Amino acid sequence: MTLVWEILGGAAAGSVLAHVGRRARMLDQGSAWSLAAAVTALSALGGWLWGATMVLTALAVGLATSIRRRQSSWRLPPPPPLSIEAICARLAWPVSLAVLSRFTPLDLFVAYTGGLAAACADAWATHFGILSKVPPRTLAGARAAVPGMPGAISTLGILASAGGSGLIGFAALACLSLQPLFDHAAPMSRALWLPLSALVGGFSGSLFDSFLAGTAQALYYCENCGTFSETPIHSCGEPARHVRGWTWMTNEAVDASASVIGAGIASATMSLLAWL
Repeated sequence: MTLVWEILGGAAAGSVLAHVGRRARMLDQGSAWSLAAAVTALSALGGWLWGATMVLTALAVGLATSIRRRQSSWRLPPPPPLSIEAICARLAWPVSLAVLSRFTPLDLFVAYTGGLAAACADAWATHFGILSKVPPRTLAGARAAVPGMPGAISTLGILASAGGSGLIGFAALACLSLQPLFDHAAPMSRALWLPLSALVGGFSGSLFDSFLAGTAQALYYCENCGTFSETPIHSCGEPARHVRGWTWMTNEAVDASASVIGAGIASATMSLLAWL
């Protein structure tokens, strides 16, 4: 497939995702444009393989968000649309890897998949875990927590995290099997470890996200609503009181860090499995 067709295909797929995300109120205007631009850039820099994997990841995250919205109630309000900062935090590292992908395609594609797997694992853990009937506990300290509190985990959330990261790994392998661009330095037999590498990397990134969210991430409390908030201004419009964490450690900073961790551990896992 020529570069022109890869760019056009990426732009078309990104535009459709952005439009659907806006209609479903999963994205705001800025994040919709950012997602469309990211898919286009990934297709241009890494080829259709990278763009297609990103599209499948977005669909997996959208599925979890849609299920969460159907189960929303007064106790579990629906998640707000993702902001441009949230999209950039999750995709900045994968797009950066795409810049170098023409030189060592498989090695960087593994890291790229691990970063996306971490993002999907976090989304699935959040949207499915909050539906658990068993109260969650903080990863750091194992203390009881309210559903939806940053850093809190549940058995359902852990299983969802593993499922989401593994799904991205298999999706990436499926796309990879259709892309005959790897030479003798990157045999397809080695790529068969991709699902397991993505599972380990994505799951580890999600756990790191929970640990960082429960210890260093800034947490605020809205006196007006009696709920916790990740921002100094709660969704109700009232200012929230800072109760924990570093003010500069936002949810976006945590997501970006988890993406890097997921990418690194996925690459390390692939190297270890290939060596064995």
